[in-house]
Amino acid sequence: MKILYRYERITIMRRKVIPLFIIMIILSLTTAISSASTTNFITDSNNLTHEITTAKEFHSAVEVANRDGVVTRTEAIRIEEETSPTVMSNYVNGITQKAIEAVKGMEVVLKDNGSGSYTDTQTIQLDEISTVTVEFSDCEDANVLASIKDFFFAPVYAISQSGSSSLWKGYGDRCFTASMRTTWVLGSAWCKLENHYNLSSGGIVERFGRSYADGEGLARATNGACRITDKYATTPGASDVNMEADYQITYGAEPSGIPIIWSYSYLMKTTVKYVDIDTSEKEIHVTQSWTFNNAN
Repeated sequence: MKILYRYERITIMRRKVIPLFIIMIILSLTTAISSASTTNFITDSNNLTHEITTAKEFHSAVEVANRDGVVTRTEAIRIEEETSPTVMSNYVNGITQKAIEAVKGMEVVLKDNGSGSYTDTQTIQLDEISTVTVEFSDCEDANVLASIKDFFFAPVYAISQSGSSSLWKGYGDRCFTASMRTTWVLGSAWCKLENHYNLSSGGIVERFGRSYADGEGLARATNGACRITDKYATTPGASDVNMEADYQITYGAEPSGIPIIWSYSYLMKTTVKYVDIDTSEKEIHVTQSWTFNNAN
């Protein structure tokens, strides 16, 4: 009886183990299938999965959205949400640095537009979906207030880097403006610096500056106060006046809740150099230059 009891007990245990073993196999297969179906996704620090995990996939998604020539806000947000923050950050930073390099040393040719103002606009295609445009102007200060609206609402805005322009200017108050806009198709950031100065028989004097910044789409830009670093230029050929302002550009900040995935600080500078003077004509020969670089 004891042996029979032991035999019955073992039989019962075996009957319990076999179904359990089968269940374990099924669970293992289910896990493997589930894992295989998510191999094209990655998880970021916020435990969010992303379908777009490479630069090639990102460009393909943008090309599809841009097939009709316009990427809508809804499409931009969808691409942003589906793209790995690392891929997005690398793309935005890469395009911004490419823009800075593309316009570095660019020759600025200010042309008289017939109304007493001198302007220059240049656009560079950075890739199939991104551009950088530079726009400059120099005018008598009496025209500045009228031109501010044009800078805000003109169809093409500007992005600037280093370059210069040389002109003879009559005595009086003047304003040299450099503005910047980088467009990544999913957003754009715009920065602008006005340098208000005076020309007289005594040379050049900085008066004041104004800085502006704005963003569209998934980008935002903010500006700091202007700083006059060299106020007086009194020696022809050996002096200049300088002004600068700080800017912060962020990407991904949205009311929809998309987190900021990229943020960087920049510094824009403008210089007006005292080249020569013609006292009989009451004119000063000036060279204007500007830079837009990563802040230290």
